[in-house]
Amino acid sequence: MPWPTAVIIDTGKTGNLTDERVGVALYAIIGALLCLSWLVFFSHLARHPELTEEEVEDSYFARERPRAAAGVVLYLAAGAVGVLVHPLIASVIFVILPVFYGLTSHGIEHRPTFLRGI
Repeated sequence: MPWPTAVIIDTGKTGNLTDERVGVALYAIIGALLCLSWLVFFSHLARHPELTEEEVEDSYFARERPRAAAGVVLYLAAGAVGVLVHPLIASVIFVILPVFYGLTSHGIEHRPTFLRGI
């Protein structure tokens, strides 16, 4: 997300807390919308497995929906914390979110052992 990232960086340089809050709110909204688009995409393919390659398990896209839904919730929650508490907290959460997606890139059920209790 180059443009929202640039907005956060630019507003962070101003030292104006209101600008920083607007920056994290924008980033959160864009991130949530991206995750929402994946959720819609996964939901559609889960209902229409005939649209996928034969090698793809019919349940694959249904299993991916929770990751997308988590992204919608987490981006919006981070944005709310950034606006209501402090933008730096939201920025830390924004940095952690791609790590979550990387660690669960093979699906929630195949996440690393240390994340299994979560």
